[in-house]
Amino acid sequence: MKATANFRACPHESQGTSCDILFINVDAPSNEIWEAASSRLDAVRRLNDELAAASGEKASQTSLALVNSILLSDVTAMVDLLGDRLCKHE
Repeated sequence: MKATANFRACPHESQGTSCDILFINVDAPSNEIWEAASSRLDAVRRLNDELAAASGEKASQTSLALVNSILLSDVTAMVDLLGDRLCKHE
């Protein structure tokens, strides 16, 4: 990573606070951003499998739903960055 990397704040849902403390390196290679986004989507898929299996545990479902929301917010930020790059190359 370059010492002067350019960072973009993750969406509010990813922050967990009113201040921007989580960021994406805008200068990261697209394949690395894609891999990070893909791993989070896979994690959401696995959490959804757990939600389906835990039909009687409401407290557990609420916690898993929160994790799903945070991970999907992260993925959205990464996919948006990739989309910006694609638009610049059209």
